[in-house]
Amino acid sequence: MKSVSLAIVVMLCFLFSCKEGEQTAEFNEQPVNQTEGLSASTFKGIKKLTKKSFAIGDSLHLTDLNNFKYFGSFFKDRAIYYHNYEDTIYHGKDIKGSNLLLCFFDQHIARMKYQVDRDLTSELMRKYGSFRIKPLDSLSVVAVKSGNILDKSEGTISLHEDIKNYELTWLKPDRQIVFRRSENFESTRLFTYEERIPDYKESMIYLTRY
Repeated sequence: MKSVSLAIVVMLCFLFSCKEGEQTAEFNEQPVNQTEGLSASTFKGIKKLTKKSFAIGDSLHLTDLNNFKYFGSFFKDRAIYYHNYEDTIYHGKDIKGSNLLLCFFDQHIARMKYQVDRDLTSELMRKYGSFRIKPLDSLSVVAVKSGNILDKSEGTISLHEDIKNYELTWLKPDRQIVFRRSENFESTRLFTYEERIPDYKESMIYLTRY
């Protein structure tokens, strides 16, 4: 029974990041050096922030987890999850975030994810440049496959109007930045911002094996 539960947990962890049938288009992203397992180099050079702030690579023991709820530990306590449903956090000066999830691999933050109160697509494209896009509905898939991805007008760049449900990923040497936009038939929108260690999926596989 325990092995069945573990298998379900592993499957759910991967489903956070990918769904069967989704298409991916790439935009000249730079290759990221992968590390085997969770070596010290995975977190090397990542700046530590002060208490009550959160950054990829922060130590579990130096992270303020007041108001967080313990979500669970997996893989012999090498992966630990905490969730904060209540507090408002800030992405920058004026962007509010909520529902913060922190994932620790070997006592360091390997992933943080939260909802933001507005669409950050244009802002993130300007800040980080080339990206990878994963369309999340049939209309968006058609637009991406046809190459109708970016609209350029009056010096501004935005995604094509037919692309409404998508996930954008920027691959950087020290982290992955992931932004997801979801819109339902009632035009209710949900925006999710996420950061992960560069080799998040590989590290997850490593934890399941060792």
